[in-house]
Amino acid sequence: MIKKLLVNFLNNPVRCFLLLAIPVGLISIFLIPPLAGNDEISHFSRAYEVAGGQMITKKIDTGNYGGKVPFAAIELYQSNGKFDPLKIDLSGIASAKNKAGSLSINNNDKTQISYSGSALYSPVSYIPHSISIIIAEFLNLSILQTIYLIRIVVFILYLILVSLAIFVSPIKKWLFFAVGTMPMSLLLAGNITTDGLVIGTSILITSILIKIIVDRKTVFNFGKRTISLLPLLCVLSIYFAFTKAIYSPLLVISAFALTKVYKFKSTEWVKWVLLTVVLPIGLMLAWNIGISKLDIDSGQRLSVNSVGIYPPTKDQAIHDVLTQPLQPVKIFIHTFIDSYKEKQDIPNYILSSFSGKFTEYRISPANWLSVSVILSLIFAFSLEEEKKYGFSKRLRLYTLTALLIGLLGVMASMYLYATSRGALVINGIQGRYFIPFIPFFIFLVSSNRLFVLANNNKTKLLLVTMSIINVGIMVWLISATFL
Repeated sequence: MIKKLLVNFLNNPVRCFLLLAIPVGLISIFLIPPLAGNDEISHFSRAYEVAGGQMITKKIDTGNYGGKVPFAAIELYQSNGKFDPLKIDLSGIASAKNKAGSLSINNNDKTQISYSGSALYSPVSYIPHSISIIIAEFLNLSILQTIYLIRIVVFILYLILVSLAIFVSPIKKWLFFAVGTMPMSLLLAGNITTDGLVIGTSILITSILIKIIVDRKTVFNFGKRTISLLPLLCVLSIYFAFTKAIYSPLLVISAFALTKVYKFKSTEWVKWVLLTVVLPIGLMLAWNIGISKLDIDSGQRLSVNSVGIYPPTKDQAIHDVLTQPLQPVKIFIHTFIDSYKEKQDIPNYILSSFSGKFTEYRISPANWLSVSVILSLIFAFSLEEEKKYGFSKRLRLYTLTALLIGLLGVMASMYLYATSRGALVINGIQGRYFIPFIPFFIFLVSSNRLFVLANNNKTKLLLVTMSIINVGIMVWLISATFL
């Protein structure tokens, strides 16, 4: 009986994902103190601004860009103090939570806050967050309840995105399971941030494109209903490009995929290329060009200067590259390979942050968790598929190019926003920035690989067990810190 239940469980990766993700996500939502997650205060503030009808952030008295938010929310954030895992002051957090729980989100006691970094994000990025705030204001929820409501809404959307991706894709379902259950993915999905939804969106976009290429279909059957994937792909692509511009070159893969179902340059092909590629990238460019005119970059620069970081201007960066062309190569190598006293050890910062916020700090066993996470991804990627597939050399070459552009985009943005001029390493690069790239690696391979694992129940059980161990360690760290 147990064996039969286990077999049924392993034959349904969507169910496996939900049974693992839901409890871990709820732990992340309710045990991690409000606004203690990655950049939560900035994202909450920007969402609060958008919910109030302020689509473009304005300059505040300090010269930075920001706005006004409930003062009790700032106190919640400040109560977390310096995030020192296993040594955090829980009494201060409890006091701030009690105050935020007693005050309405409609309370007029507000204060200014700078969030120049999130001011660069478009209002589209915060639609789910802002709708949650509007609902909270309508229901007159407390500030604390509002924060939890946003977290819950974002997490539910993440569950839907990943579950649908696993359901739709004809191949690589277990890779989507592995990416969706990465500790950092679940941590971000349970916090007020755009990263969790971007990860879920990248997984579903990849799944839809695979469906089109491998099955040569633009629809999927859900019960007795036949649902078109292309309108969904259009909406996802707009959100993907608007929220994280560095990932937008990957959207051109849609043009390759559509040639599998429509004749090249036919009316339908042109129509959907315009909607899934040109429109999202065009809107993204329009937004970024528009906000560059507002000089929000200067506010971001003021923000990092206040903590002793003095990044180069774009003109200075271009000058440095032209006069010292080998320097960017040295910086790249130093960032990802070498260790320096002014930066936390590699991989304890970049790779380990695949496994959750705690691994931004050198805590055992979080230090080596990245190895387990990456191993589970390799296992999932290497499962043999019943359906044979292959991607064209042109598609693989383009995907590789787009991924390299994205990598350089991450490095360039962090160099210009978070790294002092002349530094040997780029400051602030974290593993979470690279998670949305992972699903697209599927397009770099064909069905003929050197390393193939049998797609049987034993292998699936091993993969699920590895994922349980990975998130289990993160849950232990959360519990040890906040209980």
